[in-house]
Amino acid sequence: MVNRISTQLPNSDLQFHLRRHESELNRLQNQMGTQNRVLNLRDDPLAASHAVRYQSYLNRVDQFQKNVQSTINEYRVAEGFIQSVNQIVHRLTEISIQGANGSYTPEDLKYMGMEVDQLLQELVNLANSYTADGNPLFSGDRIGNMAFRVREGRIPGAEGSVITGVDYVGTLAERQAEVMDGVTIGRNIPGNQLFWAEQQQVISVLDSQNFQVLQDTYISIDGVKIPLRAGDNVNAVISKINAADLAVKAQLDPLTNGLSLQTTVPHQIWLDEPAGAGVLSGLGLIQENLPPPGNFNRDARVLGGSLFDMAIQARDAFFSGDQEALGGRVLGGLRNGQANLLAHLADLGSKDQRLQLTEKTLAATGLQYTERMSQLMDIDITQGIMDLKMMEHVHQASLGAAARIIQPKLMDFLR
Repeated sequence: MVNRISTQLPNSDLQFHLRRHESELNRLQNQMGTQNRVLNLRDDPLAASHAVRYQSYLNRVDQFQKNVQSTINEYRVAEGFIQSVNQIVHRLTEISIQGANGSYTPEDLKYMGMEVDQLLQELVNLANSYTADGNPLFSGDRIGNMAFRVREGRIPGAEGSVITGVDYVGTLAERQAEVMDGVTIGRNIPGNQLFWAEQQQVISVLDSQNFQVLQDTYISIDGVKIPLRAGDNVNAVISKINAADLAVKAQLDPLTNGLSLQTTVPHQIWLDEPAGAGVLSGLGLIQENLPPPGNFNRDARVLGGSLFDMAIQARDAFFSGDQEALGGRVLGGLRNGQANLLAHLADLGSKDQRLQLTEKTLAATGLQYTERMSQLMDIDITQGIMDLKMMEHVHQASLGAAARIIQPKLMDFLR
C-alpha cells in the first residue's frame, strides 16, 4: 500500500516546526531580556505560586520598613519637643526656688510672675505641637484637633486675661504602627500622661458600704473595661479594679467610706460606664451622660494636677506673694512633673532602640526572601546564553534545510 502525500504537506510541516522554533527562540530571548525564567504560570506553576507568596511578603516587609522609619522620625520629633518642655519646667523650678527664699520684693515677685505666665503660654504651645503630616503630636489617636484647650480669665495682679486652666481634649489611645506581622507599637504619647505632674486621686463623699451593682455591666477606667456582676458590693468592685491591668488602685476612704481611686504613675484618670449602668455614678465618682475626663462628680474630691496646673499655681503665687506655696506644693509638683517627663524620654529612647533593631531584622529578612525569589525565578545567565545560541543554530539549520527541500515549482513562477 502506498501512502499518498500532497505537495503541500512538507511545506506545512516545515512551517509548523519553523514557527515552533521561532516561538522557543522568542521565549529564550524574553527570558534573557527580563532575567526571569518564569514568564507565564504554565512555565513552572509551583515556582510561580511560591514566588507570589514571597513577593506578597516582601511587599509587607517594605511597608513595615516604612512604618518603622516613620515612627522613629516621630519619636525624634517628639523627643525634641519634650526636651524643650523639660527646659521650661527646669526654668519654672529654678524661678520658684528663687521666689521662695524670701529675699524679693512684691514688685520683683510680680515680674517673676510675668515670666512664668510667658513660660506657661510656651508650654501650651509645645503641648499642641503637630507632626510633619499635620497630626497633633500629643493628642492620642485623635487627628485634626489640638491636644489641649485653654481656658482664660482674670486674676488679681495680672493685666488682662490670662490662662486659668488647660484641659486635655485628646484621647487615651496611641496611634499605632504595625512594624512586623501582628506586632504594633505606639507612635506617640497621650498628653494626659506626658504633661501630668502628680498622682491623681478621686475620692467620693458618698458612703458606699451598702452599695450593690444592680445588673451585669462593666466600668471603664483608663480605657480598660472591668466586667461586674449583679450583686457585687463595693468590696468586690474594689477587688476587680485592683486585679485589672491598670496604673490605678482602689480603696475605701477611711473618712467618708466612699470609693477612692488613685493613680500609681502620674496621669489623668478616665472614668466611664455605659448609660444606665449606675456604678461609678452611683458610687459618687462621675456624673451620668458626660464624657471623660470632665465628668467627675461635682461633690467628689479630685486631687493632683498637671504641669499646666503647677505653672498656673506658680504664677498666681508670684502675683499674690505666696512664697510658702512656691516652696511647697508648686516646687514639689514641678519636680514630680519633670521626673515624669524624663521617664517618658527614657521610654522613647528604649522604643527607638527597639525599632532600630526591628529595622535591621526586616532588612535581613527582606534579603533572605529576595534570595529565595531569585533562586525560584531568575535564570542562570550562562545556561540561558547557551540555550539561546543553541536555538539560534537550530533555527538557522532548519531554515537552510527548508530552502533545500522546498524547490521552486512551475506554479511559483506563474503566480
